[in-house]
Amino acid sequence: MNDNISSAWTFSTKYVFPAIWIMVCGQLVVSLFLNHGKLVFDGVKGAIPASVEYMFLVMFLIGAATIFWISMPLKRVRLADGTLLVSNYIEEWRIPVTLIERVSQNRWVKSRPITIRFRADLGCGTSVKFMPRHRWRVRFWREDPEVNELRRLAGLHPPD
Repeated sequence: MNDNISSAWTFSTKYVFPAIWIMVCGQLVVSLFLNHGKLVFDGVKGAIPASVEYMFLVMFLIGAATIFWISMPLKRVRLADGTLLVSNYIEEWRIPVTLIERVSQNRWVKSRPITIRFRADLGCGTSVKFMPRHRWRVRFWREDPEVNELRRLAGLHPPD
């Protein structure tokens, strides 16, 4: 049995989307600074305030940091005969489910990442984040089935 419990969009969310977003938005911010005198603001060419340029720069930096914070820790997770196969698409780790200490889910981020915390550092760190498979959800406040399945396999009780 080899069950992929990660979303098929993990690779795109981890590598493709951040690269495209940073290149496109970064180019827009750079062009804003380089073409300052050519831009029209309130009907006047070159009248754009410097504060607008810096506001876009700050928004770009906050956006890039947020994207990295959400997407870079993501891993691909599969289950195979009582073992978690965790991959960052470069390296893969085999982790017995008995080493799982806690499983939780952030239901307020659109990708609803699941975090698996381990009892020790296992080469991939003391925790792993992954995106569960996408499904249509009416009750967004409920945890995905993968959370309870991992808890069951690890012999953990759901949190109170």
